[in-house]
Amino acid sequence: MSPLLIAALSALAFGVSDFVGGLRSRSTHFVWVSLVSQLVVTAGVVVWVVAFRPGTPTLTGLAWGALAGVGQVLGTLMLMRGLAAGAMHVAGPLAAVVGAALPVLVGVLSGERPGPIAWVGVVAALPAVWLVAAGGATEAPDVAGGPGVAAGPGATPTGPTAPPGAQRLLPPGGRDGILAGLGFALFYVAIARAGESSGGWPLVFLEVTALIIMTAVAAWLRPHGRLRDASGAWLMGTLALMGTVLYFVAVHAGMLSLVVVVASLYPAFTVLLAVLVLREKPSGRQVVGLLLAAASVALIAAAGS
Repeated sequence: MSPLLIAALSALAFGVSDFVGGLRSRSTHFVWVSLVSQLVVTAGVVVWVVAFRPGTPTLTGLAWGALAGVGQVLGTLMLMRGLAAGAMHVAGPLAAVVGAALPVLVGVLSGERPGPIAWVGVVAALPAVWLVAAGGATEAPDVAGGPGVAAGPGATPTGPTAPPGAQRLLPPGGRDGILAGLGFALFYVAIARAGESSGGWPLVFLEVTALIIMTAVAAWLRPHGRLRDASGAWLMGTLALMGTVLYFVAVHAGMLSLVVVVASLYPAFTVLLAVLVLREKPSGRQVVGLLLAAASVALIAAAGS
């Protein structure tokens, strides 16, 4: 199967996961939703690795996996803080674009050379992700996020607010969006750099690291409700597991600079589900973004073939 098709399936899984997680976060605190999802992902990854990608763990591969876990949690928490500040229309698009653009730069600096048609697709994808994730100009969407992340309206700030100087340089939510994007970029790049010599064990270290950090965050924040209140988030976790595994397979079979762009179009699937299931009306910018996203995937796929 083509790496780009696998990456598209990864985007689909992540997009549906975010949609499901966003719905669950309407009734249960997002920390519990994210923690249940993380438990499912961690258990599922262990089973997948033992059954299909045993390999021989190496210190380098495991270190990259753990670093990817740090990036995943950093992206999650910073995006949650942007949402809690009511600035999702800034934090979400910034996180998505930075998270996609930096891995492309890393891939190119590492020697990857996409063709001209593929570059047109990459250039089209960045504004597509921005427009889709931005939604309305002044209203934060109910469901959005990052790889396997629930971003619901019950979110709670997880850190200090930006200093006055930073707020003057960036719009509200801008710093959180950039930090979230850096986290997601680290997630994407670290998985790619883990290599296949360790089999799938870097993913195990990724998810165990993320689980430890998320458990610590839950113990620190002590959100209202209980873990079992979010038991329905198992579906979100299952979909996030599929997205993570598919991205791992895709990025080790194709170019990081192209695979990450296709995988980063997951917000398009979240928005499409909101339109089809919740009957939400997409904004004009989202429609343009969806069309750009479709054109981007078509161009990259054409170049890949």
